[in-house]
Amino acid sequence: MMKRLMFYCQPVLGIGHLVRSLEIVRGLGDFHVFFINGGAALSESDLPSGVELINLPPMKTDPEFRGINSSDDVTDTEITKSRRAKILLESFERIQPDILLIELFPFGRLKFDFELIPLIESTSRSPKKIHIVCSLRDILVKKSDQKSYEDFVIKTVNKYFDLILVHSDPSFQRIEETFPKAPELICPVAYTGYVVQPSPVGEPVAGTGSEKTIVASIGGGRVGLELLECAAEASLLIKSELPHRLLIFAGPHMPEADFIRLESRFSDCDHIRIERFTANFAALLKSADLSISMAGYNTCMNIITSGVNAIVHPFTGNNNDEQTIRAVKLKEAGVVEIIERQNLKPRILADMIEHVIKLPKKQDNVFNLDMDGVEKTARYLGLMERGGLTPLSIGIANSRLFTGSPEQKLRQAAALHNRALNIFFRNDDVADNDPGLRRLVDIFTDAGVPLNLQIIPGLLTENCSSFLLELKTAGPGLIELNQHGWLHKNHEPSGRKCEFGSSRNFEQQLADIRAGKERLEEMLGDAFSPVFTPPWNRYTDDTVRALEALEFKALSALQRKGQINSGTLREISVTLDIIDWKNGAVLKPMDHLMDDLARQIAVGDTIGILIHHQVMGDEAFGFVSDLLKGLRQIENLRFHTFESILSIENG
Repeated sequence: MMKRLMFYCQPVLGIGHLVRSLEIVRGLGDFHVFFINGGAALSESDLPSGVELINLPPMKTDPEFRGINSSDDVTDTEITKSRRAKILLESFERIQPDILLIELFPFGRLKFDFELIPLIESTSRSPKKIHIVCSLRDILVKKSDQKSYEDFVIKTVNKYFDLILVHSDPSFQRIEETFPKAPELICPVAYTGYVVQPSPVGEPVAGTGSEKTIVASIGGGRVGLELLECAAEASLLIKSELPHRLLIFAGPHMPEADFIRLESRFSDCDHIRIERFTANFAALLKSADLSISMAGYNTCMNIITSGVNAIVHPFTGNNNDEQTIRAVKLKEAGVVEIIERQNLKPRILADMIEHVIKLPKKQDNVFNLDMDGVEKTARYLGLMERGGLTPLSIGIANSRLFTGSPEQKLRQAAALHNRALNIFFRNDDVADNDPGLRRLVDIFTDAGVPLNLQIIPGLLTENCSSFLLELKTAGPGLIELNQHGWLHKNHEPSGRKCEFGSSRNFEQQLADIRAGKERLEEMLGDAFSPVFTPPWNRYTDDTVRALEALEFKALSALQRKGQINSGTLREISVTLDIIDWKNGAVLKPMDHLMDDLARQIAVGDTIGILIHHQVMGDEAFGFVSDLLKGLRQIENLRFHTFESILSIENG
């Protein structure tokens, strides 16, 4: 008999929460799902077959999130609230679910506690165990009364909830970044990866000939009219020098008066088409040349999966910084450009359009975010219901199933395995015999732990070369000497820094890598080991081809979702960087580092820890020293150089 799952979703302004929730529902085929919708009424045809729909009397909020009221603006709000609470409790009594899945609450939707707290408390009166789960997006909104808000969330979650599913990739966005008290949560917190819409099967035809296609959209349409107006006005400014068509999607919830005004204002512009909605949005975006939009969760996922060049305008109503946080991270990753509120003027936007639309189109999911949110959500819910929710089953998503001190958590994670676990340390940017390098080497030598040193060939001094050779002679199994690019020089005209990036072809990369390899072979002789680390941990397929041609054994960068596809070159990438580069090259919070490490030990794959001695202070050196001492106490942990890892794999 299928387990019953009751899924509560309350859209209040846009449609993002609803879109994400419906995608999750489509993956819950192993459950009998009852979908509780608190926004504008849906029909059964909007949901997958077999899902039972329960529409509550709809409620909404204003753009400033000051309060909630009946969606029809006629019915007394208190009457609507009473009706909703009654329907919810009656539905619960009828359904008797095995799992109660609530979207966002108690991290959001706090104004709906009048119906949600009674619903949650009713589970305690059930004769069977009902699991209560929170479905949570990647970024939370900061509150004016943040402390009392966090206290309420901690109290509510710890009292009622069994699991929190965070729909993000922890390598991109962690719950602690916008909810600092997350370590106080008692229940498991599992990262599912991002929830995305399926990739389109067919693609609509874009512009004809040299004509470009620009898509401008604002999600549900309750906010963002000014962006569409500005996009249309900017389009008129550049129509002659940049032939294009502009497709505007105003959203199903844009007020009718605003939609009519928008249509009539640009009705005589043949190259501008204005619609409310398209069911083929993802496919259309994939074939477009430019997207202009806000920076909501689903829109940004569409931008990433389509690879379209994009300009985003984050929503900032009521000091809401959710979209700004997401947009800034994507800009830093080279995925989008941002037009801020003060710059939302036709001429400024027109100039941005002319620049961004000419950029090379990106690969789909260019920086390999985990986008298995639908599949993993279903998997984790199934595991929880079957009693199989363990650190190993959740993998790197969770460490709060471990208890005690950080060192105890590491030992508990390692104890999940009855085999050896492999770990290595990599230190980048070696070029001079400086005090930081000597201090780091002393720490590893004293601990008897191997260290892989990544050397910048074009900057390596004779003094440092002699020092490295002495180290290798004194401890041949403790020190490995590898190649770190050529000059550690950025060649990208814009976006993320990269020495071996898309702006450099195969021949250019081959020449630099060969020059570096020859210099290291000349200065270090047999002490050099042909493993390559690209500066900034970024590389292209041409980099891999060059490394294969030069007979390198391995490449080490940052671990990505998909590893390189090569028959001769092995990828041995790091999984944990101890430095927080976005906040001034400082040591990451030590509790976060230890939690990450516990998660990775629980998974059992090879772990690589990245160090940069040049930016480390006393705190960072002390952390590394203490970490090595703690790890040495774990009996089934094995420390490696790249060469020793390769020897294991080669049998």
